Amino acid sequence: MEQKSTQDYLKAVYSLARNGDLVSTTEISHKLGIAPASVTEMLKKLSEEGFIKYSPYHGSTLTEKGLHEAQRVARKHRLLEKFLSDVLNIGKDKVHTQPNSNPRIKGRQVWQNQLHPRRTQSPPTPLRHGAHARHKN
Repeated sequence: MEQKSTQDYLKAVYSLARNGDLVSTTEISHKLGIAPASVTEMLKKLSEEGFIKYSPYHGSTLTEKGLHEAQRVARKHRLLEKFLSDVLNIGKDKVHTQPNSNPRIKGRQVWQNQLHPRRTQSPPTPLRHGAHARHKN
């Protein structure tokens, strides 16, 4: 089973919490695909570090520190997805990975996209005398 990081847990609580609502261990467990006992252990650790307020059998919520960190992680994730999609020409369907894991791509996919970039849908640029130049990508 894949080990999840602090960032994964913070993103999970951030995405599940609505208006400061408490998020149950079960909800986090389902979101991350991790056993509830493992989630409880990590929530205790995150509570000790000041990222969340954890109340056994009631749920968890982000502290101000946790909220700032979760927003930072989410923003970084969106920027990385945009870079992979727009600059490296990785298809948006391949860029967005499971909700709580960092986007990972294989080097081969990047090289293939650089060697065979997507064609734009823009029309050819008109030249004099009716000839057309093709855009190079």
